[in-house]
Amino acid sequence: MHKRVLLILPALAFLALLTAGCGGSPEVHYDFDTMANWSDYRAFNFLPTPGTADADVDDGRIKRAIVLDLTGRGYLQGGNGPMMLISYTLGWQDDKEVLTVEIVDENTKRRLWTGSTVLEDMEGSSLEQDTAMQKNVTRLLSYFPPPKK
Repeated sequence: MHKRVLLILPALAFLALLTAGCGGSPEVHYDFDTMANWSDYRAFNFLPTPGTADADVDDGRIKRAIVLDLTGRGYLQGGNGPMMLISYTLGWQDDKEVLTVEIVDENTKRRLWTGSTVLEDMEGSSLEQDTAMQKNVTRLLSYFPPPKK
């Protein structure tokens, strides 16, 4: 009986660790134009936002995080050729702050991709919030362009 318990305990501990890791990050919800040719788009810019640009500290954090993520993957901010225009909004749902990003074709204004996720860890010092925003945006944009099937 004791041998059996000694064999089961490590397995239970492993399962507890495994399921603890599954609680993880908030889900990302996204939708996209199934007819878009993603290889055409290598450049991006931001849609003008109403009011003063970067009026809010979070606006700057979001833009920097998007630029870092996309340029880190080879996209050019500005440039020539088919351009993606990016807009974003912060809102609240069930007492949680939600970031939504939309990407549209510059010429046709057709929505190419939209995604949203609950922001997490957005507390602490300015530097900690910058880091958290980068993680949130990277998690969200990891679904852009959409996975190939």
